[in-house]
Amino acid sequence: GMMIRNMYYSFFYDTSLTEYEFDSLRRLIRICSFYNGLAVDTTIITYDNIGRIKTRSFNSASFTKDVHYDYDSANRISFVKTFNAGMIVTDRYIYSVDQHGHEPVIKLTYRDNQHTETTVSLFSPSGQLLQEEIHRHTAPRIRRRIHGGYISLSRYTKTRFEYDLNGNCISEQRSYSKHSTGSEIKWYTDKVGRLIRKEYYTNGKLDRTKYYIYK
Repeated sequence: GMMIRNMYYSFFYDTSLTEYEFDSLRRLIRICSFYNGLAVDTTIITYDNIGRIKTRSFNSASFTKDVHYDYDSANRISFVKTFNAGMIVTDRYIYSVDQHGHEPVIKLTYRDNQHTETTVSLFSPSGQLLQEEIHRHTAPRIRRRIHGGYISLSRYTKTRFEYDLNGNCISEQRSYSKHSTGSEIKWYTDKVGRLIRKEYYTNGKLDRTKYYIYK
């Protein structure tokens, strides 16, 4: 049978209700939000025959979004296809292991069959996220002509994470660059995720540093 769990929230003079529905295997299959007694949005989740999420559909008065998941032979996500507002976004995942035993995951993002973004995530053997690189590519029609040829401009972000002996993330370093200008910004955070320092570079040279102090 079905198991229904209701959670109620009150905001000022209005009452909101979120209803969660589980199947006989206690898997979440529906989330429905109500406002003043009227359903405002619904999420439906389906599973394949071995219990992996197959689809996730979101419906509201303003828009709908459907997400489809495919997996490889190792039960890892291989493709995620999202249908939203007439656009199809496809994420393809590629897995490997480098010479250090780290496990990089490459995600290629396509919007309406055009490659728009590449994300490379590097994980430790224990599953900790060590580094993430994001390359955002421009559309081919706005490529820039440089030195007699054409290049696709992109924005590049690299984030590095450091952990203590207990596996807690204690710092985050983020670099941002726009390949056409050579500019780069590095962010440094403390162990609770607060920004403590920002460094600005041009063509590899440090221009200025900004510090953030908390009381």
